[in-house]
Amino acid sequence: TPASVTINAGSTTATFTVTPVSDALTESPETVIFTINTNAGVYTVGSPSAATLTITDATPQVSISANPTTQAEGAGAVTFPITRTGSTASALTVNLARTGTATLTDDYTLTGIATTTPASVTINAGSTTATFTVTPVSDALTESPETVIFTINTNAGVYTVGSPSAATLTITDATPVVSISANPTTRAEGGAAVVFTVSRVIATSSPLVVNLNLAGTATVGSDYTTDPTSITS
Repeated sequence: TPASVTINAGSTTATFTVTPVSDALTESPETVIFTINTNAGVYTVGSPSAATLTITDATPQVSISANPTTQAEGAGAVTFPITRTGSTASALTVNLARTGTATLTDDYTLTGIATTTPASVTINAGSTTATFTVTPVSDALTESPETVIFTINTNAGVYTVGSPSAATLTITDATPVVSISANPTTRAEGGAAVVFTVSRVIATSSPLVVNLNLAGTATVGSDYTTDPTSITS
């Protein structure tokens, strides 16, 4: 299609711009070519007589996150979404490194991603996001918080690494659940001692102090006694 550009009086150049448009298609490189038409008696065509712009698909940018970023043992799975920008017309495989102080199998399990490192996750065609999950494992140990870290590996020409480029899950010990019961729940005066059992679940590797509130209509000393070696006031 013929077009024209005017070089103003007093100037040796004129400019115009071409801006590539971002789309959701996967395409081969495309070209825009402007060629100077002849105009006898007005100007002659020099070299170069044509200029070519090659438009390539934008390299997708990928990022990763964890939701939530802290989870207690036994509290359920944590989702790690991997998100891309740009075209979604074809699948995109993202490579990840896994590090951290937590130990696979002992401290957590993986779903939707290989247990090897590096590993990869594929974002399907038509989608901007793929997910995998990390599930903290409940154990009977008292431990400091431990981490699982996934970092996106670079892959030049396939994708660029955006922000955040890494996601960290901190695994904490589960808060123990405590309960109390009496056996039996009724006893006549002068009968044998009644056992009150305070129980906990989860970690048993360290002592746990459980606070109790004493109430009721009976009076300690005159109506009942307690074992001073097993309960403190």
